Amino acid sequence: MESKKYKLINALIIKEFESATRDKKYIIVHKKKHWIIAEELYLILSFLDGENTLSDICCKLQSLGISSTAEDLEKIIKTHIVSKGIVEGYEGEAENEKKSKYFWFQVNILKESLIKKLSFTKYPYNKVFSLLVLILSIPGFFIILRSIALPDFYLMIPTVSYKDWMIITLLIISSGYIHELGHAGASMHYGIVPYSIGFAFYMTMPVLFADVSGIWVLKRKQRAVVDLGGIYFEHLYLCTLAIITIITKSNIILIATVIRYIGLIYNFNPFLKMDGYWLFTDLSGISNLHDTTVRYIKAKLLRPFSISIYEPHNELTSKSKIVFYLYVMISLVFFIFFATLLKNITLTAFELLPFAKEDLLNFFELGSIMEILKSIAIYFKNYFMVFISAFLVIRIIYTTFRNITLLILEVRNKKSQNTQISTKLPVSRE
Repeated sequence: MESKKYKLINALIIKEFESATRDKKYIIVHKKKHWIIAEELYLILSFLDGENTLSDICCKLQSLGISSTAEDLEKIIKTHIVSKGIVEGYEGEAENEKKSKYFWFQVNILKESLIKKLSFTKYPYNKVFSLLVLILSIPGFFIILRSIALPDFYLMIPTVSYKDWMIITLLIISSGYIHELGHAGASMHYGIVPYSIGFAFYMTMPVLFADVSGIWVLKRKQRAVVDLGGIYFEHLYLCTLAIITIITKSNIILIATVIRYIGLIYNFNPFLKMDGYWLFTDLSGISNLHDTTVRYIKAKLLRPFSISIYEPHNELTSKSKIVFYLYVMISLVFFIFFATLLKNITLTAFELLPFAKEDLLNFFELGSIMEILKSIAIYFKNYFMVFISAFLVIRIIYTTFRNITLLILEVRNKKSQNTQISTKLPVSRE
């Protein structure tokens, strides 16, 4: 065993990871997967050159103040390194991709090879150019703010025809694509090509996304620029549309612009996985922010049963811990508000159910196919809240039941884990 040798594969990126932890962390990148590792594991990796035996590595670690036997060292290598498929001659264990609990039905529209051809989107991140265009966007920004503040704008919305709503929808979709190109451009500005741009559902909302997971290797401020890239591009686009509305006096363009800009402001929400969440994650240096929060709450629930689990927030600096605790408290307030809102929407939806059933039965009494299709469109418009509420409630019940079951299993198994030397980062930043 002591004479055994391991060698890392060549196609591997290992860099220091910039975060808010007290101790140094490093990041491993392999086949679009990313892991944060502790300094001890990084040192072991640095000795896996195919020349050092386990005995040699133990001696070198000893000289650095880390004591380990060859048996313990091999166990660490097999568990945290070989299993990842980053050692020559070993395939590694097949990892189950942990898909996002919130994103589903993901469809890639642009793949990495096509996104490379859009490299021109990185040029607007020149400091002088970006400052200039932001100044030029100020008139359009004030037009949007004025429209949001005036009651007349909201009186226009009910007067919009179905045909005009189609145009508004197309403008909103185009704005979404511009947003994702902004993330892609910012990522390519720092030499990282996004893995894909596509369409998905976030909880119940249809969204576009740019998978810029590769930016985990960047510094925190650089990652923050990528997080703001979509808002930056879309802000410029919407401000341009706002100026066009003044020239053309088009209420349709104005409605699309204002609706989308309200959504853009909501994007700063740090509690849902939107741009604001990733921005807060990168500026605070707390990676896996949602999981860290869940683990913190979970640890509090398991403590009465004398079960201790690994809590990532314990590795943070004192200042970052304060930021984290504030985030947890405000998150709880937000989700209580969200739960209350969902309850009210659900109760209203149940009140509409008898009418929904009656209208559905009336479809069979209609004559032409066009009348049926028009009635179906009106039906979904009128009872959209019913479907959304039902879907959300089912997902919440399922997630809650699953988490409670896992918690009960941990209590029964009495498993304790206080340390962790490698952590997988989110599969994708979308």
